[in-house]
Amino acid sequence: MNIWKVLYLVGFTPWEQTGELGAAQIERLLAREDDSGGPKRALDIGCGRGGHSIELARRGWQVTGIDFVPRAIKQARKRAQAAGVSIRFEVGDATEMSAVAGTGYGFLMDLGCFHSLTPAQQAAYARQSAVVAEPDAALLIFAFTGTTGRGMPDGVDPDEVERLFADWKLTDTEPAVLPDRLSKLSARWMRFQRQPLAS
Repeated sequence: MNIWKVLYLVGFTPWEQTGELGAAQIERLLAREDDSGGPKRALDIGCGRGGHSIELARRGWQVTGIDFVPRAIKQARKRAQAAGVSIRFEVGDATEMSAVAGTGYGFLMDLGCFHSLTPAQQAAYARQSAVVAEPDAALLIFAFTGTTGRGMPDGVDPDEVERLFADWKLTDTEPAVLPDRLSKLSARWMRFQRQPLAS
């Protein structure tokens, strides 16, 4: 995964161009969580330079953002300060997110982290998501599906993703809006709800 550190070093981070990923679609998806009436603590997994963390904070969420690239976290802290919002940013691994993020989150958001992991890492991520989440938490994931190529992360199999997140229930899924330059690819938004703990 050192390629990500190199990309942040040279400033090539096209995945952070929110407008290209369908700003209206993201707005609608986040608005649903705003209206859920649930806890207001959010975890931005693979937060990068913090664009989505800042958006969540502006919506009234108490936000923690984690990313394993120190340069990205440093830039995220500067951007949050410039935006006038208070966000906790930590360098951390998504496969061990509870070690740095703690627990008790009502909303988990991932725009492109999960699909960049190996199968073993994805399984660890899924287990950790249940650890950090409140019993009624929501998890929103953006991921490529199918073959990608072009040096991009391989797409995920939605059925396999649902299997991995055994502690969650898939409540909604829809095709993601992609920019024209990625028109030959496919991606999905998947929303999960934390399953109640067995009594």
